[in-house]
Amino acid sequence: MSRRFAHAVALGLVDAASVIVPAPHRDRFREEWRAELWHARDTYGGWRLVRTSIGAFADACLSRRLNPRKNAGRNTMLRRDVALAIRGFAKQPLWALVAVSTLAVAIGANTSIFSLVNAVLMRPLDYPDPERLVKISGWDLQTRVVQNLSPADFYDLAAASRTVESMGAHGWVGFFTVTGELEPERVGGTNVTAGFFETLGVKAAIGRLFTEEDDRDDAPPTVVLTHGFWQSQMGGRVGVVGESLYIDAVSHQILGVLPRTYSHPEPNPEREPALYRLYRFDRSDLLRDGRFIRAVGRLGAGHSLDEARAELESVAARLEETYPESNIHRGVHLESLKESIVGDARAGLLVLFGAVGAVLLIACVNLANLQLSHGAKRRHALAIHAALGAGRLRLIRALVTESFLLALAGAILGLLLAYGTRGFITARSIPRAGELTFDTWVFAFTFLVSSLTSLVFGLVPALSLSNQNLGGLVAERGTRGASARWGSRSVLITAEIAISVVLLVGAGLFLKSLTQLRSVAPGFRADRVLTMSVSLPLARYEEGEQIPFYEELYERLRSLPGLTSVGAINILPLTNNYSRDGFQIDDRPVARGENPSAEARSVSAGYFDAVGMPLLRGRLFDERDRAESPGVVIISEEMAETFWPNEDPMGKRITYNRGIPDELRLEFGGSGSREIVGIVGNVKHLGLDEGDIPMFYTPQPHQPSFHTMTLVMRTPLEPETVAGAVRAELARMDDQIPLYSIRPLDDVLDAAVASPRFRTIVVGLFAAVALGLALVGVYSVMRLVVSQREQEIGIRMALGARAGDVIGMLVGETMRPVVLGLLLGVIGALALGRFVASLLFGTAPSDPAVYVSVAIALGLAALIATLAPSLRAARIDPVRTLRPE
Repeated sequence: MSRRFAHAVALGLVDAASVIVPAPHRDRFREEWRAELWHARDTYGGWRLVRTSIGAFADACLSRRLNPRKNAGRNTMLRRDVALAIRGFAKQPLWALVAVSTLAVAIGANTSIFSLVNAVLMRPLDYPDPERLVKISGWDLQTRVVQNLSPADFYDLAAASRTVESMGAHGWVGFFTVTGELEPERVGGTNVTAGFFETLGVKAAIGRLFTEEDDRDDAPPTVVLTHGFWQSQMGGRVGVVGESLYIDAVSHQILGVLPRTYSHPEPNPEREPALYRLYRFDRSDLLRDGRFIRAVGRLGAGHSLDEARAELESVAARLEETYPESNIHRGVHLESLKESIVGDARAGLLVLFGAVGAVLLIACVNLANLQLSHGAKRRHALAIHAALGAGRLRLIRALVTESFLLALAGAILGLLLAYGTRGFITARSIPRAGELTFDTWVFAFTFLVSSLTSLVFGLVPALSLSNQNLGGLVAERGTRGASARWGSRSVLITAEIAISVVLLVGAGLFLKSLTQLRSVAPGFRADRVLTMSVSLPLARYEEGEQIPFYEELYERLRSLPGLTSVGAINILPLTNNYSRDGFQIDDRPVARGENPSAEARSVSAGYFDAVGMPLLRGRLFDERDRAESPGVVIISEEMAETFWPNEDPMGKRITYNRGIPDELRLEFGGSGSREIVGIVGNVKHLGLDEGDIPMFYTPQPHQPSFHTMTLVMRTPLEPETVAGAVRAELARMDDQIPLYSIRPLDDVLDAAVASPRFRTIVVGLFAAVALGLALVGVYSVMRLVVSQREQEIGIRMALGARAGDVIGMLVGETMRPVVLGLLLGVIGALALGRFVASLLFGTAPSDPAVYVSVAIALGLAALIATLAPSLRAARIDPVRTLRPE
């Protein structure tokens, strides 16, 4: 920057600063600072002029010149400290920039993760009296696994309970086909009982919600819209209440619209409900065998969760005695509604919160080191202040004020950084992450963190620097006098390294766990496979018409160029849905209710080829397996090993009665009896981290058949090209049926590791930041030590010390706290390992390979950071060092 241009900028800043000076002192202020600028122009460069003008602005805002009548008292001293700090930053802009940037990253990371923790764990659910809400589920007393409830059990529990004042139930979140005035579209939706919204305490934003009157047999079908669907699809019209909406080809009357803040009490990473329909169960003939609903309850005033749990468990025990055929080993499970939503995410979030806390600690330690280094250069200025009468408390206050201003600037930039990353965080599959907001708690946390940070990294250097014999430093030359104690710096280096080890070990464990998880064979080949879903409305396609429609669709798709194989399944693997059904082994029947169970799927003939599942024995489904042909079934390898461990299951028969008309049902050997014709490989069902589970597959033309199927097509073509061709063929058959959930199978597989990948990325990023800060701290301390010991090193070399001796001495002194930090860090990581054990897959929290790798890598990095200043010290000229000034 040229001096003339810089002088013009500086004059402009001084004139701008003079505006805020009281009128009686404005002219004198302007004259004094203009004179100082003219002197600086002749003496210094362009940047010095600008920094001088910044000092003028600080004086105008905060110095005595603003109001001489208020010079006395603590406010005046505080203004003076702030003004001196700002002028000091102007003189050392690089130091201020490094400090503020470090704090911005550390505080921003803490604010970002805290905002997530606040939204997910701390903020109460957005329902009236949310602490009284509970989730009520079924419970397998043998396997200790949470299950769904049957409608009959739900109504019995609701009628018998005195501790739960109201209950409501909902089904799984699926898709509805919406037609009519709108373009055919598949949107998320679910069915609920009449008391569902009443139990939650939700009121309609427009219109009303379901009541018992809507549950009458002669009442018209009704629907409730979410606020988002009302805005996006219905134009936000107030008059929408009372209008009709065709859902699955059936006209539904719109009752009302839910509030904007409403969220479904059971988040689904695959879809969120946009529409709510009413369950209409026949109370005189409730299904007790079918378990497909979940319940929410509101505790009565004065009743606790434990009381409600004990009461409902006793009710479930009576139901088990009364209905042994259907309720054997069936209990009930209660937990708070909030815990049911966020419980699985708690451990991961606390790990992330601990990680960002560790980064903040390292940042504080690093800045304390830099403060010591920076303060050592200001020893003469501090000595002059002391000689003029400033006491130790006064010096400490001035140094802490600088730290607070740096932390405040870092907090402001950190808030902006955290706000900019909110999209990345809320896009993760974390329950309630979408509720993340920057509210009062987040701002209060940021202010508290910045204040504590300023004390942590400012107070220790302030105490150290102000405790030196400053009176004797005024006459010293250069920077070769006494320095802040090496002991303080070595402690800080040890702390930095130890915390870095803990973070790096955590990141290494998560990375190895993710690698192990990604290496798990899912049981199918996801490459070059495209999936999409089709659903036939039952009002237009009755049970007997669905199979011919799908068979014609498959035939049309096989004729499309580029599709090497086409198949379909009712539930795609790794899509957060399940269907565990009971069956009987025909030659080993057991009492009803005690029958074994396995995951059941309905597939088309080409499904196994399309997804690349291996056939181990027997045959796959083909054109022989028509609706009228004998029942057959294909089982997984795990099912064969579980139920026929010492015999050949081929040709054996199982009875699976789902979908069989009641009048044809038998316990075994009837219409639901099916021959095992093949054994295929195991496939992961809900997650890659689960063990192999028994599964069996029935041909789609056989019962049960499903109106919703997911198409699976193996093709080398682009997904957009294939989707367009499939959509065109489907429209030729029925233009009112939409195609939805279009995605490659690779994406499904990738989504299965979304949470551990997010955890690994975030912890790894924080560990990298911590490592960088620690190495900068080691380097900066070593560089300062070398600069302060030039005279000592020169004397040693003049007395015969070789360069290797000097390097060995400096490296040895610096690496001692590094080695101690490595040791303490390993001990700390081992102690904290049990907190992350539940988040690891195929990796022990004490995995020696991770610990050794981290220790070696961090030790070498610290050694390199130490060698650079040591090599510089070895090149010191003893003659120049010892020459008198």
